[in-house]
Amino acid sequence: MATTKSIALLDLNEHCLRHIGHFLPAKDAYSFGHTCTELFQIASKLQLRITIRSSKDLRYLHYFQAEIKDLIVDTSGKFTENDRMNLLSIMGNCTKITSLDLSWLDSRILSSKCFHNLAHKLVHLKMSLMERSKIRWPKFIASMRKCENLRSLHIEYDEKDLIQSSDELTELFSIEFPKLKVFNFYTEEDYPDAYMPLDTFLRRNNQLEIVEINGPIFGAYLEALRSCLRLKEITLHFGEVDETLITKVLVLNELPMLEATSLHFNCYATKTMSSRLQRLQSLKELTVKCTLSEDFIQDIFGSSQLASLNLLVRETIERSPFIQYQIKIFKK
Repeated sequence: MATTKSIALLDLNEHCLRHIGHFLPAKDAYSFGHTCTELFQIASKLQLRITIRSSKDLRYLHYFQAEIKDLIVDTSGKFTENDRMNLLSIMGNCTKITSLDLSWLDSRILSSKCFHNLAHKLVHLKMSLMERSKIRWPKFIASMRKCENLRSLHIEYDEKDLIQSSDELTELFSIEFPKLKVFNFYTEEDYPDAYMPLDTFLRRNNQLEIVEINGPIFGAYLEALRSCLRLKEITLHFGEVDETLITKVLVLNELPMLEATSLHFNCYATKTMSSRLQRLQSLKELTVKCTLSEDFIQDIFGSSQLASLNLLVRETIERSPFIQYQIKIFKK
């Protein structure tokens, strides 16, 4: 009977070993690379997604720095001053990063030399504009103007500092990103009158294909969306809303390439709202977190274009008009 010869891990060629390494998370790939000298060289060339949440994760960034393209920095945990300095130092050697997620970042990263050097290579950027007063805005704005290859931009803003816009924010939202296709803006809804110059941003970047705005919605934003003739998907999260604003949503019908609109309401829904929403041709998803009128429910169920409907009722089940309407349907 023929015997099968066993193959040791190091009998595989470099291509096979790197292929295996690509399926490992950063922690395991790091251990894989520290098995022996040969694997150390091979694993260090892996292009992995690295997430920095604590000082311990800096070793992964240091080890994979030569090839890393996807970096997530979440310093919401314990991160000392020395840790921040080490992070910036190592990032200065990460010259191939194209996707950067700066969630809960230290504000100095946005003003740093390493961010400035990476800006022209970035394809995806997610950033949280916390501690606005600590950002060195001239350096940050200069870096953002270099993001000529950016295709996806996600901005989160600290609501406590969002009572009024500022000259710095006006300048930021005036930047034109020639290749930008996806834009997301998120903030809390505690300040319904907190206007941001997103209308300027939308007009400057009217080549956008996907837009999501989670925060106070103003009529000026909806008017600006008219200029985004390539828009395919739009998601809007409303706080307080009046009938005039709902009427302005219908300007989306003028966009020739719009395929899907998703609306999220946190307000009292009436029959007047439903009659206007039924006229929105691209409406595919509707989420309503509020008290619902029975007329609204009856009308919105008649919207044939809806593919997803989420109704989160803020009433006891027995008194909810939605439940009562469902009972009538099942009785029939």
